[in-house]
Amino acid sequence: IVDVVDESYRDRTDPSRPLRVLSVACGPAWEVRDLFSKPEDTGRFHCTLLDQDEEALGEAEQAIRIVGARLGSPIHVKFLRDSVRTMLMSKDIAAQFGRHDFIYSMGLFDYLTAPVARSVLSRLYELLEPGGRMIIGNFHVENPTRLYMEYWMDWVLLYRHEDDFHALARDLPGATFTTFREETRSQMFLDVRKPRG
Repeated sequence: IVDVVDESYRDRTDPSRPLRVLSVACGPAWEVRDLFSKPEDTGRFHCTLLDQDEEALGEAEQAIRIVGARLGSPIHVKFLRDSVRTMLMSKDIAAQFGRHDFIYSMGLFDYLTAPVARSVLSRLYELLEPGGRMIIGNFHVENPTRLYMEYWMDWVLLYRHEDDFHALARDLPGATFTTFREETRSQMFLDVRKPRG
């Protein structure tokens, strides 16, 4: 995800301001540590981390504080303890969660049924600035470790195929989207782009 965020930073229309990034269901946000690898990165990205788990957000905050100390520069990160349920019910979602150039979620949609996933995706799209990009992860139906995960780890997920992801994104106004998979072929990603104008 760090490579894709970097790519979005280079592609932004206004090079004078930082890329505003939102991570949904962020957990401990391990990837943010890699995003801020050099002192100049602290001026390139402004992050918002959203999760309903207070402990996960606390762990993320502690780790990010350590990274900021190592870089000698404060990292601009906002922590939001909230749930997607609130997001679905919000009347003014942008006022509550802000607008962002890049939104991603890696471990949420595997637990959402298609109707809920479609609604959450639509609300996240509302938070995306014109010209913004959104990456949503989901385990693929062909995940080679699926049996192990379900029977040995009791980790049952909602697996999706590319067509399932396309169906979720089909009604996003003006959106262009595609899917790709990572090297192990276990995880699939929906890559959504909002038109600039």
